[in-house]
Amino acid sequence: MVLDDVGYNPIFELYMEYVASGRLITESAGGRWDSRQSLLARVTAAGAPSPASPSLMATQDVAPLPYLRGLTNIAFIAGCGHSGTTIVANILAAHPLIHVPLQETGAFMNDAAHGIAVMDRLRAAAAKRGKTALVEKSARHVTRLAMIRRLVPSARFILLVRDGRDVVASLGRRTGDFGKGLERWVKETALVLAEHHSGDTLIVRYEDFVVDPAREIRRICEFIGVSFSNELLDYHKEPRLWFGLREIKRTSGIGTDHEHLRNWQVNQPVYDGRGRWRGELPDEILDRFRQGEALRLMLAFGYEPDESRSITRSG
Repeated sequence: MVLDDVGYNPIFELYMEYVASGRLITESAGGRWDSRQSLLARVTAAGAPSPASPSLMATQDVAPLPYLRGLTNIAFIAGCGHSGTTIVANILAAHPLIHVPLQETGAFMNDAAHGIAVMDRLRAAAAKRGKTALVEKSARHVTRLAMIRRLVPSARFILLVRDGRDVVASLGRRTGDFGKGLERWVKETALVLAEHHSGDTLIVRYEDFVVDPAREIRRICEFIGVSFSNELLDYHKEPRLWFGLREIKRTSGIGTDHEHLRNWQVNQPVYDGRGRWRGELPDEILDRFRQGEALRLMLAFGYEPDESRSITRSG
């Protein structure tokens, strides 16, 4: 049984049992389950719940959920990689009320038990720093929104989207495979578009962000439920080390140098990376943006693949 595919009520009940028995190890001990294998075995043995089983959303009378206690605002930044997720997260990390882990935790890319354990660890880290808001950034969480909604019912989502040509140019330079970069952009950007009318989701275009960072960060802060200050845009005056790196240095960004380059970029003033695809994308890749699903997504977000310049703002 794949845990992602089961209802979350049995997992929640097991978690509550662990909390009640005092056997959940805290942040000081590494934030892991004291007997995780036992927990997983018991969840597996429970089997998939019947369709009539209540979801985690229906168990809110037990609120606040222990692994979220003390957090008044929770948001997740996601979207296709190379769309500006890290720079937005780094700016929010300058907010006095927001705890932002300086790495992609991928909390919900595994099973539900792992996601709960990571959230409990992040909650403890926020409390230790005196923060009441948590913003986690893992780009690929865009593929796990349903799971996050069930385990973190109060979550809000900030989804970044960017001109696919620039994303694929960046991905292709990093990996050497423009085709796979295009496939990833189409798949993950389609997931963003599907959230267009979701009340718990704010979609931010990279292009709008670089044109007016203050406006977009204000929108994000209001959406999360925290105050905005122009001082947030001075984030680069207090460098932060992302991805567990020990220094800030500019590199080529190719292959294993990618994280070093990202760490350098997000500690600079907002960089305008629009139009980098010109002179970088092969003609056959550009042609694929003019047809099928790629074209539909480009137009949906206000990008015109047949013009030399994309639309400044989407309608």
